Amino acid sequence: ESDVGAALAELFASGVKRESIFIQTKVNRAYAAELNPNASISRQVELAIAKSLSNLGVDYVDSLVLHSPYEEHEHTAEAWRAMEEAVRKGLARQLGISNVRSLNQLKEVHQAAAVKPAVVQQRFYAKTGFEREMRAWCKEEHIYFQSFWTLTANSKQGRAGEDAVVSATMQELAAKYSVTPQVLFFRFVMSLGVVPLTGTCNETRMREDLQAHRVLLSDQDADRISDMLAHNVSESSDS
Repeated sequence: ESDVGAALAELFASGVKRESIFIQTKVNRAYAAELNPNASISRQVELAIAKSLSNLGVDYVDSLVLHSPYEEHEHTAEAWRAMEEAVRKGLARQLGISNVRSLNQLKEVHQAAAVKPAVVQQRFYAKTGFEREMRAWCKEEHIYFQSFWTLTANSKQGRAGEDAVVSATMQELAAKYSVTPQVLFFRFVMSLGVVPLTGTCNETRMREDLQAHRVLLSDQDADRISDMLAHNVSESSDS
């Protein structure tokens, strides 16, 4: 966060407006507990949010995500209420949750929340069926579904169900659209209504990734990729 904060400070000094940048960060329950081991969960979360804002050098974040639920729902609810208080104070514009263990757990959090989750962030890979059921529910509830491990979990050459990005199908289609398989996979994921999260220190790759939204992926080719992923889910279930 402090490195991001330093970069943001440079941008703001150059004239970039705060409102032109969407900033999302997480409340990590383990880190919050390490910072304040004797405090209540709500106090730990409150102080963790203050630390994040200080690291980033901003007065508010656009999205505040609970890194993962606690082992007990009551503890998750307490942390969520502390995050809701951050929204009421203007320290966060929206809330989200990551690494939920099931759709039922997500529904439990959603039902108990006064400020409903606006974001759900999950791994995107065959072992969870690419979270098809959860994504459908999020769409119904107008919740953004963010994916991580989008490339990493799907780029394992020779691993059944885990090789979508490096598959012959993706290589063929990428050549057709004159992009890398990675960029095409991002474009496909976006066509599902998913917001893919990624990071790189390579400027060339960063620029390539940002071109994904410009790829005009046909419905027919999107269906080919969907069929491949469905096959990968089947292979993953069998392995």
